Amino acid sequence: MSSRILETGEIVDFPRLFHALVQRQLTAGGLYPQHVMWRRGLTFRHETSYVPNKAFLSMVTDLIVAQPGGISELIFGIDVKNDKELQLEFDWGIALGYLRDFNWRFGIIAYNYDQRIVRGVDWNNQVVIKRLTAMVKQGLECHAKRRSVKKVEPQIPYWIN
Repeated sequence: MSSRILETGEIVDFPRLFHALVQRQLTAGGLYPQHVMWRRGLTFRHETSYVPNKAFLSMVTDLIVAQPGGISELIFGIDVKNDKELQLEFDWGIALGYLRDFNWRFGIIAYNYDQRIVRGVDWNNQVVIKRLTAMVKQGLECHAKRRSVKKVEPQIPYWIN
């Protein structure tokens, strides 16, 4: 993962910042590399990775667990292809996982690269919520097994408007 660190006293609206990043960084191949932004106290980091989605999610859950004192806020996105269950307006979307104060929120940004259309975050897509909840929970449980921790109680779900 490549990384940028910023020490700041400013409050950052992570979902809005991530949406702006998607608008700027979108390519014909989607949002690549993958991005994760996180904050602990006044330290803000933005990291990118060129690994497949499954490995990326594993790295994100490892990052969450590995931070002493915890992460104040984190957001990540992965490219997903539309299907009958997702029912997106376009063929592709960026599925988002947003962690704040130990609570998760999941959403999706539908986009059409050819027409340069990027929709706002849909925090109410139940299919995305269900899929990402399962993926993050599985990642945290796998991390717990690797670390020989007896039990993990991730604060999932949801923190939805």
